Amino acid sequence: MGDLRMYAISINEVRDMFGATPQVAGQLRKIASETFRVEPPERSPGMLGLLGPLWRRSPEAPVVPHDTPLPSDIETVLAGRFVAPERLEVCWRLVDVWLSARCLGEHRMQRTAQQVDQLEFELTRAGLPSQFGIGKLMALDAQLPLRPRPGMKVGYCKHAHVIASARALQAVLPEVLPHSRERAEALWAFLDGFQAWGEAARTSGRPLPDLFVSFDTQG
Repeated sequence: MGDLRMYAISINEVRDMFGATPQVAGQLRKIASETFRVEPPERSPGMLGLLGPLWRRSPEAPVVPHDTPLPSDIETVLAGRFVAPERLEVCWRLVDVWLSARCLGEHRMQRTAQQVDQLEFELTRAGLPSQFGIGKLMALDAQLPLRPRPGMKVGYCKHAHVIASARALQAVLPEVLPHSRERAEALWAFLDGFQAWGEAARTSGRPLPDLFVSFDTQG
């Protein structure tokens, strides 16, 4: 099952996570350390003296799960450096955590690419103009140094387009077929939230939220 993730956050705030300033980097390191806690392994004090010389790695060192970012992954992403293909998955997991922590709102759909296409078709059949389709919500190039992993799409759309898309979707909701209406209403509720999130951003001195989207079609 694919994973379609939508975040209400300025595209500039997304880009600022790569080649981050010391202040932003400090905030992101803190989020990572609080999210990816690695407990030290249980150890027998009586065995350490015997086993220690036989291990290349100290038995006191924590064992990091394969899907947990290493400190080197965190620093690579923060610096905006090249990420090796075998580290793409874990680095995108790291970025996802940062986005969730920093965005003003988020919406997720567990759908395959075919199911998303089907939902878009049903919205179009209900009367939604093509310029406000789901595909248009991720049509712009995010221009990030971290490239998508195989089977993944990344993009964004600007704040004004999100507001217009919410209004257009609201207008056609009564015509959406019953089996798709719940998902359509959930998507509209998320897009409609950009009005309030925009006001909150102005009040707090943050840039207006855009819509950043990542779609991992492989799940």
